[in-house]
Amino acid sequence: RADLSAARYNLGGCLARAGLSERATEVLRTLLREEPDHWRAALDLSRLYAAAGQRDTALGIIDRTLKTKPQQPQLYFRKGELHEARGEAVRALAAYERATELAPDDARAHLQHGSLLARQGRTEAAARALGRAAELNSADARVHVELARLHRARGDIRAATQGYETALKQNPA
Repeated sequence: RADLSAARYNLGGCLARAGLSERATEVLRTLLREEPDHWRAALDLSRLYAAAGQRDTALGIIDRTLKTKPQQPQLYFRKGELHEARGEAVRALAAYERATELAPDDARAHLQHGSLLARQGRTEAAARALGRAAELNSADARVHVELARLHRARGDIRAATQGYETALKQNPA
């Protein structure tokens, strides 16, 4: 049974990467019917639905899976992305906060959380979240870009310039 589950999950991933979204969706839906708590399949299926413009369906899949896997930070991160895409900042922030609580060493979650906080004008909280992302993954140019944007919004042009220069060093064109 575990082998069949892995085969079905990997098949869904291969089909999605090959651009066969409908077939991938079918395979992953079947897997979730058989194993409703297969959180990785839920993540992949939610991505497929969101890419097809079906964000409500994508969010429903994540919410159902959270009922059986409430300690999976990746599910909260995905929930945050979906709420953010729907323009629901308060809900997105709550989901990102939960993701960072469950996975305090996940730089990506701190980056998303901090970026959204900054866009909401919550600069102090944004600085803390983005600072944590930088501590966890200083090699990620996106972290430095977001920190630079925050410094610029706060009027600290020197720090913003330094942040942009660091980002360019991390990811030269």
